[in-house]
This record gives sequence, C-alpha cells and structure tokens, in this order.
Amino acid sequence: MGPLYECLDGHIVLTGYAPDGDSIRFLPNDSAPLANLQRSSLIRWSPVSGSVQLRLEGVDAPELHYAAAGQPRGASARDALLGWLGVTDVRCGPDGTTIDSAAPAIVPATILTGAADAHGRVIAYLLRACPSAGARRHRVTPAVLKQTANHVLLEAGHVYPLAYTSQPRVHRDMFRATARKARAKRLGVWSDDATARGFDLRGARSVGPRGALIFPKLFRRCIDYFADRVQGFDGSFVDWLSGHGSGGETRPDRVVLRHAANVLLSSLVQQRERHVALKTDLLDLVWVET
Repeated sequence: MGPLYECLDGHIVLTGYAPDGDSIRFLPNDSAPLANLQRSSLIRWSPVSGSVQLRLEGVDAPELHYAAAGQPRGASARDALLGWLGVTDVRCGPDGTTIDSAAPAIVPATILTGAADAHGRVIAYLLRACPSAGARRHRVTPAVLKQTANHVLLEAGHVYPLAYTSQPRVHRDMFRATARKARAKRLGVWSDDATARGFDLRGARSVGPRGALIFPKLFRRCIDYFADRVQGFDGSFVDWLSGHGSGGETRPDRVVLRHAANVLLSSLVQQRERHVALKTDLLDLVWVET
C-alpha cells in the first residue's frame, strides 16, 4: 500500500524552456485533476504552451539558473534528467540553458502529484508511462517510486534528497536510504559535496559553477544573502539566515530532526569568519512546509 496521488498523462515540453535537474515543463492531456491538488489556485500556467512547471518531489538538483547564478554539476543533473526521458541532440540558446531544439521536443510522460508549491509549481513524481492506464488516482508504493525519475536521479547521485514535512514519511525514508547508498559510493554530487566539511563564502562566485558544490537549498540562501548585502544588509550569513528564508522572505527556514522539531536552520549552520559549514547531516533534515 502507499498514499494516493493524482495520476496525469501528458507530455514534457522542452523547446523555449530552461529545465534543470529537478524542474521541467509538463502539458497534461486533461488538466481537470489538477484542481484537486493542495494549493491548486496557485498553479501558474504558461500562456504560450498551456504547460505547468513541475518540481520533482523529494529531490534538489544543483542549480543552473537561480537568480542568474549556477552551481557545479547543474548541467550534468539536467542532462541526466533529459537522458532518462530519452531526449538527445539538445541545443541551447545564447544563455546556455534555454532549449532551442531537442529530439524529440515533446516527450510522453506521466506525473503523480498531490499538491502545488507556494511558487505555483506542481510537485510531482515523474514517470515515463502511467503505472495503471486510465486510473485517475494511483497508490505510490516503493515499487512505483523506483520507476520515477526522482528516484533514478537520486540513486545515481545526480541530485540531493530534499525532504519536506508534506512528503509521506514512507517516501522520505526510502529516499534517505537511497541517498545514503549513493553517498557511501561517492556517486555524482557526493564526490564533491562541501556542505558538511565547509566552504569559504567570499562571494557568490565562491559557490558558483567554479566554486564549492553545496546543498542547493543552502546555495539559494547564499545567493539571496549576497543580493541583500548589495541592498545594505550588514551581518554574517548566519545572521541573515536567522531572519530570512525562501526567496529572501523574512520567515526563516525551520527543520525537523530525528529528535527535535521546529529547529531554526540558522542554529545548524556554523560560521567562523568566512568559513561556513552545516553542523548536522543534511540527510536527517526534514524541511517544514510553508
């Protein structure tokens, strides 16, 4: 048994968009089931293609273009997702991320979803084909999870795990175990990850494409911190974390650990001058949904 999700067939749309390792555009054959999702009113539809942005559940890929900033392995994570979909001969425009052409440009796919996020993206498990043709809802068991792009990318080390309180615990536990195996083998991101050992936060370039590879959620906070520094924020990165969260909002990130709930992320980050490190195992973090 597993929790029930809405099951939608459709197509991945590539041309004119800039997918990365955990987000991509999806055009459902029938959009009606999306009205059943949590936060369905926030879903953002493309006026050009009619597609929605997917956010792959339970994983976090190195960034390609967050506020015009990227990370090491961002391109390889995207390429791994496109390769899993069977897409070849990808050609990008001058920005290096927007796809001008690909073969094929549209790929049949199925998503399993229960909610949209606060940014209007549909949070989903991505499959090549519906696990039960014609079903409007489907139970997402461990066997189904293993068929998803989410799990395949995590197993190969192309992405980090990203557990939220909204993700079913059975799924979180499975993804955590998969990530531990990938880390033990030093696959993909785990061969370079500097989140725990620490990194020198001199500026945005220090965590950019030629800088240290860190947990993408922490990377996004670093980029927002430097943007606020330009606007006059005077304080350390940990100072900033204590009062800011997603997108620089004044609501700080909170996490659940195995034996503690509602913990401020800022209390788990150590900073000595410019050296920053996460003091706890990132695989143990469950992020409080906002």
